[in-house]
Amino acid sequence: MGGFGSMDAANKSMKNNRSLLKKNSTWDKIKNYNSALKNKQSKFADKKASSAQLSEIRERSIKENKRQIIKTVIKLILVGTAIVVAWWLMTENTIMNHNF
Repeated sequence: MGGFGSMDAANKSMKNNRSLLKKNSTWDKIKNYNSALKNKQSKFADKKASSAQLSEIRERSIKENKRQIIKTVIKLILVGTAIVVAWWLMTENTIMNHNF
């Protein structure tokens, strides 16, 4: 009977993969992360932005949003045009093939 060797190989592969997954415990990762945080002394700088900086950031974000909107509109137009052309080509081809 052929084919059982491949099933055995698949079972061994799944067993090995399962054992690899069990070695990476999420609990250990969280524990190591928390202990690393305790050892670090974090200093947060409480910086205040001036009104000029805030207006500059606002202008940059508005420009970036406009660019993103323009890119999205262009992509939608291109996809819509491609769909319409594909539909037109398919319907034209079927109409020409019919003999009335």
